[in-house]
Amino acid sequence: MKPSFKVLIPDGESNLVIKVLRSLLDISGVSVYILSPERELGIRHSKIVRYFEHGEALKESRHWIERINTLMTKHDIDVLMPVHFSAIRRLLACQDQLRYPGRTLLPPSCEMLRIAEEKYLLAKYMKQIGTPHPGSWPLYQPNGTLSELEALNYPLLMKPTQGLGGGIGIKRFDNARELRKYLSNGPPPEEVMLQEFVTGTDLGFNVLCKGGNILAYSIQLGTLFHDEAFKPQIGLKMIDDEAVLQSMSHLLKAMRWNGVAHIDLIYNPESGEFKVLEMNPRFWLTLHASTMAGINFPWYYCQAAVGNHIPNLSYRKEEYLEISGLKKWLKLNPLRILRMRYIWQHTPVRNVLKDPLILIFNIYYEWRSKVRNLF
Repeated sequence: MKPSFKVLIPDGESNLVIKVLRSLLDISGVSVYILSPERELGIRHSKIVRYFEHGEALKESRHWIERINTLMTKHDIDVLMPVHFSAIRRLLACQDQLRYPGRTLLPPSCEMLRIAEEKYLLAKYMKQIGTPHPGSWPLYQPNGTLSELEALNYPLLMKPTQGLGGGIGIKRFDNARELRKYLSNGPPPEEVMLQEFVTGTDLGFNVLCKGGNILAYSIQLGTLFHDEAFKPQIGLKMIDDEAVLQSMSHLLKAMRWNGVAHIDLIYNPESGEFKVLEMNPRFWLTLHASTMAGINFPWYYCQAAVGNHIPNLSYRKEEYLEISGLKKWLKLNPLRILRMRYIWQHTPVRNVLKDPLILIFNIYYEWRSKVRNLF
Protein backbone atom coordinates (compact mmCIF):
# COMPACT_ATOMS: atom_id res chain seq x y z
CA MET A 1 0.00 0.00 0.00
CA LYS A 2 1.13 3.54 -0.70
CA PRO A 3 2.37 5.55 2.30
CA SER A 4 -0.75 7.65 1.85
CA PHE A 5 -3.84 6.42 0.02
CA LYS A 6 -5.97 9.43 -0.95
CA VAL A 7 -9.76 9.34 -1.11
CA LEU A 8 -12.01 12.18 -2.31
CA ILE A 9 -15.55 12.26 -0.90
CA PRO A 10 -17.54 14.77 -3.00
CA ASP A 11 -20.65 14.88 -0.77
CA GLY A 12 -19.41 15.75 2.70
CA GLU A 13 -22.84 17.06 3.66
CA SER A 14 -24.28 13.52 3.82
CA ASN A 15 -24.88 12.20 7.33
CA LEU A 16 -23.37 8.90 6.15
CA VAL A 17 -19.87 10.34 5.71
CA ILE A 18 -19.14 9.96 9.42
CA LYS A 19 -19.87 6.23 9.07
CA VAL A 20 -17.38 5.97 6.20
CA LEU A 21 -14.70 7.89 8.09
CA ARG A 22 -15.04 5.66 11.14
CA SER A 23 -14.43 2.62 8.94
CA LEU A 24 -11.45 4.16 7.11
CA LEU A 25 -10.02 5.12 10.50
CA ASP A 26 -9.12 1.43 10.94
CA ILE A 27 -6.82 1.56 7.87
CA SER A 28 -3.38 3.14 8.32
CA GLY A 29 -2.13 5.57 5.70
CA VAL A 30 -5.51 6.84 4.42
CA SER A 31 -6.04 10.55 3.81
CA VAL A 32 -9.51 11.89 3.01
CA TYR A 33 -10.36 14.98 0.96
CA ILE A 34 -13.89 16.36 1.22
CA LEU A 35 -16.11 18.71 -0.79
CA SER A 36 -19.31 20.09 0.72
CA PRO A 37 -21.61 23.10 0.27
CA GLU A 38 -21.88 23.21 4.07
CA ARG A 39 -19.15 24.60 6.30
CA GLU A 40 -20.11 23.67 9.86
CA LEU A 41 -19.59 19.92 9.81
CA GLY A 42 -17.78 17.98 12.51
CA ILE A 43 -16.22 15.65 9.94
CA ARG A 44 -13.86 18.41 8.76
CA HIS A 45 -12.02 18.00 12.08
CA SER A 46 -11.47 14.25 11.72
CA LYS A 47 -7.86 13.13 12.13
CA ILE A 48 -7.91 11.47 8.69
CA VAL A 49 -9.41 14.46 6.81
CA ARG A 50 -6.51 16.20 5.14
CA TYR A 51 -8.48 18.72 3.05
CA PHE A 52 -11.97 20.20 3.39
CA GLU A 53 -13.51 22.63 0.88
CA HIS A 54 -16.92 24.21 1.27
CA GLY A 55 -19.04 26.69 -0.64
CA GLU A 56 -22.55 27.24 -1.98
CA ALA A 57 -21.18 27.05 -5.53
CA LEU A 58 -20.68 23.30 -5.05
CA LYS A 59 -24.46 22.87 -5.32
CA GLU A 60 -24.08 23.68 -9.03
CA SER A 61 -23.03 20.53 -10.88
CA ARG A 62 -20.65 22.16 -13.35
CA HIS A 63 -18.61 23.85 -10.62
CA TRP A 64 -18.75 20.68 -8.50
CA ILE A 65 -17.32 18.55 -11.33
CA GLU A 66 -14.63 21.17 -12.02
CA ARG A 67 -13.51 21.09 -8.39
CA ILE A 68 -13.50 17.28 -8.38
CA ASN A 69 -11.30 17.20 -11.49
CA THR A 70 -8.98 19.87 -10.11
CA LEU A 71 -8.49 18.14 -6.77
CA MET A 72 -8.05 14.72 -8.36
CA THR A 73 -5.18 16.12 -10.45
CA LYS A 74 -3.61 18.49 -7.92
CA HIS A 75 -3.49 16.01 -5.05
CA ASP A 76 -3.11 12.82 -7.11
CA ILE A 77 -6.28 11.37 -5.59
CA ASP A 78 -6.51 7.57 -5.83
CA VAL A 79 -10.28 7.11 -5.50
CA LEU A 80 -13.41 9.23 -5.90
CA MET A 81 -15.98 7.79 -3.48
CA PRO A 82 -19.50 9.28 -3.42
CA VAL A 83 -21.33 8.27 -0.26
CA HIS A 84 -25.02 9.06 -0.87
CA PHE A 85 -27.09 8.20 -3.93
CA SER A 86 -27.78 11.90 -4.62
CA ALA A 87 -24.04 12.38 -5.33
CA ILE A 88 -23.91 9.09 -7.25
CA ARG A 89 -26.79 10.31 -9.41
CA ARG A 90 -25.03 13.63 -10.09
CA LEU A 91 -21.77 11.92 -11.01
CA LEU A 92 -23.53 9.47 -13.28
CA ALA A 93 -25.27 12.30 -15.10
CA CYS A 94 -21.92 14.11 -15.59
CA GLN A 95 -19.78 11.01 -16.09
CA ASP A 96 -18.46 12.17 -19.47
CA GLN A 97 -17.03 15.28 -17.77
CA LEU A 98 -14.98 13.37 -15.19
CA ARG A 99 -11.26 13.51 -15.89
CA TYR A 100 -10.64 10.19 -14.11
CA PRO A 101 -13.82 8.08 -14.52
CA GLY A 102 -11.85 4.90 -13.85
CA ARG A 103 -11.16 5.91 -10.25
CA THR A 104 -14.72 5.50 -9.02
CA LEU A 105 -17.49 2.88 -9.10
CA LEU A 106 -20.79 4.05 -10.59
CA PRO A 107 -23.96 2.13 -11.51
CA PRO A 108 -24.11 0.94 -15.13
CA SER A 109 -26.68 3.55 -16.20
CA CYS A 110 -29.01 6.28 -14.95
CA GLU A 111 -31.91 3.94 -15.72
CA MET A 112 -30.52 1.19 -13.51
CA LEU A 113 -29.84 3.63 -10.68
CA ARG A 114 -33.45 4.80 -10.94
CA ILE A 115 -34.67 1.20 -10.69
CA ALA A 116 -32.54 0.73 -7.57
CA GLU A 117 -33.77 3.98 -6.00
CA GLU A 118 -37.50 3.72 -6.73
CA LYS A 119 -39.27 0.97 -4.83
CA TYR A 120 -42.05 0.28 -7.33
CA LEU A 121 -39.69 0.15 -10.30
CA LEU A 122 -37.49 -2.25 -8.34
CA ALA A 123 -40.52 -4.42 -7.50
CA LYS A 124 -41.45 -4.65 -11.20
CA TYR A 125 -37.85 -5.50 -12.10
CA MET A 126 -37.65 -8.21 -9.43
CA LYS A 127 -40.89 -9.71 -10.69
CA GLN A 128 -39.33 -9.94 -14.16
CA ILE A 129 -36.22 -11.81 -12.97
CA GLY A 130 -37.84 -13.90 -10.25
CA THR A 131 -36.48 -12.31 -7.06
CA PRO A 132 -38.87 -12.89 -4.11
CA HIS A 133 -40.61 -9.70 -2.98
CA PRO A 134 -43.95 -8.66 -1.44
CA GLY A 135 -46.88 -7.84 -3.70
CA SER A 136 -46.49 -4.23 -4.86
CA TRP A 137 -48.88 -1.91 -6.67
CA PRO A 138 -49.02 1.73 -7.76
CA LEU A 139 -51.58 3.83 -5.89
CA TYR A 140 -52.53 5.46 -9.16
CA GLN A 141 -52.42 3.88 -12.61
CA PRO A 142 -50.52 5.64 -15.45
CA ASN A 143 -53.77 7.26 -16.64
CA GLY A 144 -54.22 8.89 -13.23
CA THR A 145 -57.06 6.68 -11.98
CA LEU A 146 -57.00 5.10 -8.53
CA SER A 147 -56.01 1.43 -8.42
CA GLU A 148 -58.72 -1.12 -7.58
CA LEU A 149 -58.11 -0.97 -3.83
CA GLU A 150 -60.59 -3.67 -2.83
CA ALA A 151 -58.74 -6.28 -4.91
CA LEU A 152 -55.40 -5.82 -3.11
CA ASN A 153 -53.95 -8.03 -0.36
CA TYR A 154 -54.40 -6.44 3.08
CA PRO A 155 -52.88 -5.41 5.38
CA LEU A 156 -50.64 -3.28 3.21
CA LEU A 157 -48.21 -0.41 3.55
CA MET A 158 -48.16 2.90 1.74
CA LYS A 159 -44.55 3.91 1.10
CA PRO A 160 -42.87 6.87 -0.62
CA THR A 161 -41.35 5.43 -3.78
CA GLN A 162 -37.98 7.04 -3.05
CA GLY A 163 -35.88 9.48 -1.12
CA LEU A 164 -36.99 9.53 2.51
CA GLY A 165 -35.69 6.35 4.15
CA GLY A 166 -35.63 5.52 7.85
CA GLY A 167 -39.28 4.50 7.83
CA ILE A 168 -40.40 8.10 7.22
CA GLY A 169 -43.75 8.44 5.50
CA ILE A 170 -44.80 4.77 5.79
CA LYS A 171 -48.43 4.12 6.75
CA ARG A 172 -50.26 0.86 7.38
CA PHE A 173 -53.83 0.10 6.26
CA ASP A 174 -55.72 -3.01 7.29
CA ASN A 175 -58.48 -2.76 4.70
CA ALA A 176 -59.64 -0.74 1.69
CA ARG A 177 -62.07 1.29 3.82
CA GLU A 178 -59.22 2.67 5.95
CA LEU A 179 -57.21 3.54 2.84
CA ARG A 180 -60.13 5.26 1.11
CA LYS A 181 -60.83 7.28 4.26
CA TYR A 182 -57.20 8.44 4.31
CA LEU A 183 -57.37 9.40 0.63
CA SER A 184 -60.60 11.34 1.13
CA ASN A 185 -58.44 14.20 2.44
CA GLY A 186 -56.56 14.37 -0.85
CA PRO A 187 -53.69 12.52 -2.52
CA PRO A 188 -50.42 11.95 -0.60
CA PRO A 189 -47.90 14.83 -0.80
CA GLU A 190 -45.30 12.60 -2.49
CA GLU A 191 -45.34 9.76 -4.99
CA VAL A 192 -46.17 6.54 -3.17
CA MET A 193 -46.67 2.83 -3.79
CA LEU A 194 -48.65 0.14 -2.01
CA GLN A 195 -46.85 -2.94 -0.69
CA GLU A 196 -48.17 -6.10 0.91
CA PHE A 197 -47.39 -6.20 4.64
CA VAL A 198 -45.27 -9.24 5.45
CA THR A 199 -44.52 -10.38 9.00
CA GLY A 200 -40.99 -11.30 9.93
CA THR A 201 -37.66 -9.87 11.05
CA ASP A 202 -35.60 -7.20 9.31
CA LEU A 203 -32.68 -8.57 7.36
CA GLY A 204 -30.02 -6.45 5.68
CA PHE A 205 -27.79 -7.55 2.80
CA ASN A 206 -24.74 -5.30 2.49
CA VAL A 207 -22.70 -5.60 -0.67
CA LEU A 208 -19.88 -4.31 -2.87
CA CYS A 209 -20.05 -5.19 -6.55
CA LYS A 210 -18.11 -4.64 -9.73
CA GLY A 211 -19.72 -5.47 -13.05
CA GLY A 212 -22.50 -7.32 -11.25
CA ASN A 213 -20.07 -9.61 -9.42
CA ILE A 214 -20.13 -9.61 -5.62
CA LEU A 215 -16.71 -8.74 -4.21
CA ALA A 216 -17.71 -8.48 -0.55
CA TYR A 217 -20.92 -8.91 1.39
CA SER A 218 -22.36 -9.27 4.87
CA ILE A 219 -25.80 -10.19 6.15
CA GLN A 220 -27.30 -8.70 9.30
CA LEU A 221 -30.39 -9.69 11.24
CA GLY A 222 -32.17 -7.02 13.28
CA THR A 223 -32.36 -7.65 17.04
CA LEU A 224 -33.23 -4.22 18.49
CA PHE A 225 -35.39 -1.43 17.06
CA HIS A 226 -36.69 2.05 17.77
CA ASP A 227 -40.04 2.15 19.55
CA GLU A 228 -41.68 3.72 16.49
CA ALA A 229 -42.94 1.37 13.78
CA PHE A 230 -40.98 0.94 10.53
CA LYS A 231 -37.80 2.53 11.90
CA PRO A 232 -34.48 0.88 10.99
CA GLN A 233 -32.69 -1.58 13.24
CA ILE A 234 -30.42 -0.16 15.95
CA GLY A 235 -29.17 -3.53 17.16
CA LEU A 236 -28.22 -6.53 15.01
CA LYS A 237 -26.23 -9.70 14.71
CA MET A 238 -24.22 -10.81 11.70
CA ILE A 239 -25.40 -14.07 10.14
CA ASP A 240 -24.86 -16.02 6.94
CA ASP A 241 -27.53 -17.50 4.69
CA GLU A 242 -26.66 -19.22 1.42
CA ALA A 243 -30.18 -18.84 -0.03
CA VAL A 244 -30.12 -15.06 0.55
CA LEU A 245 -26.64 -14.82 -0.97
CA GLN A 246 -27.63 -16.75 -4.08
CA SER A 247 -30.82 -14.74 -4.62
CA MET A 248 -29.02 -11.41 -4.16
CA SER A 249 -26.22 -12.57 -6.48
CA HIS A 250 -28.83 -13.24 -9.17
CA LEU A 251 -30.41 -9.80 -8.69
CA LEU A 252 -27.13 -7.87 -8.70
CA LYS A 253 -25.75 -9.82 -11.67
CA ALA A 254 -28.89 -8.96 -13.65
CA MET A 255 -28.50 -5.29 -12.71
CA ARG A 256 -24.74 -5.36 -13.59
CA TRP A 257 -24.32 -3.44 -10.35
CA ASN A 258 -21.23 -1.37 -9.55
CA GLY A 259 -20.40 0.02 -6.11
CA VAL A 260 -22.06 -0.53 -2.75
CA ALA A 261 -25.68 -1.13 -1.83
CA HIS A 262 -27.78 -2.07 1.17
CA ILE A 263 -30.78 -4.28 0.43
CA ASP A 264 -33.61 -4.51 2.98
CA LEU A 265 -35.40 -7.83 3.29
CA ILE A 266 -38.05 -9.29 5.54
CA TYR A 267 -37.14 -12.72 6.91
CA ASN A 268 -39.15 -15.49 8.53
CA PRO A 269 -36.73 -17.47 10.77
CA GLU A 270 -39.15 -20.41 11.09
CA SER A 271 -39.68 -21.03 7.39
CA GLY A 272 -36.40 -19.55 6.18
CA GLU A 273 -38.31 -17.53 3.58
CA PHE A 274 -37.35 -13.96 2.74
CA LYS A 275 -38.57 -11.18 0.49
CA VAL A 276 -36.79 -8.06 -0.75
CA LEU A 277 -38.41 -4.82 0.40
CA GLU A 278 -36.13 -2.19 -1.13
CA MET A 279 -32.60 -1.36 -2.23
CA ASN A 280 -30.52 1.59 -1.08
CA PRO A 281 -27.76 2.26 -3.66
CA ARG A 282 -25.39 3.91 -1.19
CA PHE A 283 -23.55 3.35 2.07
CA TRP A 284 -25.81 2.68 5.07
CA LEU A 285 -26.30 3.69 8.71
CA THR A 286 -25.06 0.43 10.27
CA LEU A 287 -21.94 0.34 8.08
CA HIS A 288 -19.58 0.06 11.03
CA ALA A 289 -21.16 -3.23 12.12
CA SER A 290 -19.68 -4.89 9.03
CA THR A 291 -16.34 -3.18 9.61
CA MET A 292 -16.13 -4.53 13.15
CA ALA A 293 -17.09 -7.99 11.86
CA GLY A 294 -14.21 -7.92 9.37
CA ILE A 295 -15.69 -6.45 6.15
CA ASN A 296 -14.50 -2.87 5.70
CA PHE A 297 -16.68 -1.81 2.78
CA PRO A 298 -15.19 1.70 2.24
CA TRP A 299 -11.68 0.27 2.10
CA TYR A 300 -12.67 -2.57 -0.23
CA TYR A 301 -14.45 0.00 -2.41
CA CYS A 302 -11.09 1.78 -2.72
CA GLN A 303 -9.33 -1.46 -3.62
CA ALA A 304 -11.94 -2.35 -6.23
CA ALA A 305 -11.85 1.14 -7.77
CA VAL A 306 -8.08 0.96 -8.35
CA GLY A 307 -8.31 -2.59 -9.71
CA ASN A 308 -6.74 -4.44 -6.80
CA HIS A 309 -7.80 -8.02 -6.17
CA ILE A 310 -10.11 -8.61 -3.20
CA PRO A 311 -9.78 -12.17 -1.86
CA ASN A 312 -12.74 -14.26 -0.78
CA LEU A 313 -13.82 -12.69 2.47
CA SER A 314 -15.48 -14.09 5.57
CA TYR A 315 -16.79 -12.19 8.56
CA ARG A 316 -17.33 -12.84 12.24
CA LYS A 317 -20.89 -13.59 13.33
CA GLU A 318 -21.01 -10.92 16.01
CA GLU A 319 -23.61 -8.70 17.67
CA TYR A 320 -23.59 -4.93 17.21
CA LEU A 321 -25.38 -1.94 18.73
CA GLU A 322 -25.60 1.52 17.20
CA ILE A 323 -25.23 4.39 19.70
CA SER A 324 -29.03 4.74 19.80
CA GLY A 325 -29.24 0.98 20.27
CA LEU A 326 -26.72 1.14 23.10
CA LYS A 327 -28.86 3.75 24.86
CA LYS A 328 -31.97 1.58 24.57
CA TRP A 329 -30.03 -1.55 25.61
CA LEU A 330 -28.83 0.23 28.76
CA LYS A 331 -32.29 1.65 29.46
CA LEU A 332 -33.72 -1.88 29.41
CA ASN A 333 -31.15 -2.92 32.03
CA PRO A 334 -28.93 -0.16 33.55
CA LEU A 335 -26.62 -2.79 35.11
CA ARG A 336 -25.36 -3.56 31.61
CA ILE A 337 -23.13 -0.49 31.95
CA LEU A 338 -20.79 -2.84 33.85
CA ARG A 339 -20.25 -4.88 30.67
CA MET A 340 -17.57 -2.46 29.44
CA ARG A 341 -15.72 -5.06 27.37
CA TYR A 342 -18.90 -5.90 25.46
CA ILE A 343 -19.62 -2.19 24.86
CA TRP A 344 -16.05 -1.65 23.65
CA GLN A 345 -16.16 -4.58 21.22
CA HIS A 346 -19.74 -4.38 19.92
CA THR A 347 -20.57 -0.66 19.56
CA PRO A 348 -19.02 2.38 17.79
CA VAL A 349 -17.76 3.77 21.13
CA ARG A 350 -14.17 2.73 20.43
CA ASN A 351 -14.00 4.56 17.08
CA VAL A 352 -15.85 7.60 18.41
CA LEU A 353 -13.13 7.95 21.05
CA LYS A 354 -10.36 7.34 18.49
CA ASP A 355 -11.54 10.41 16.53
CA PRO A 356 -13.37 12.53 19.15
CA LEU A 357 -13.21 15.93 17.43
CA ILE A 358 -16.01 14.95 15.04
CA LEU A 359 -18.44 14.52 17.92
CA ILE A 360 -17.13 17.53 19.86
CA PHE A 361 -17.50 19.89 16.93
CA ASN A 362 -20.89 18.49 15.90
CA ILE A 363 -22.15 19.29 19.40
CA TYR A 364 -20.54 22.72 19.23
CA TYR A 365 -22.04 23.54 15.80
CA GLU A 366 -25.48 22.35 16.91
CA TRP A 367 -25.27 24.45 20.10
CA ARG A 368 -24.12 27.52 18.17
CA SER A 369 -26.96 27.14 15.67
CA LYS A 370 -29.52 27.02 18.49
CA VAL A 371 -28.03 30.12 20.11
CA ARG A 372 -28.15 31.99 16.80
CA ASN A 373 -31.82 31.09 16.36
CA LEU A 374 -32.61 32.76 19.67
CA PHE A 375 -31.61 36.19 18.32
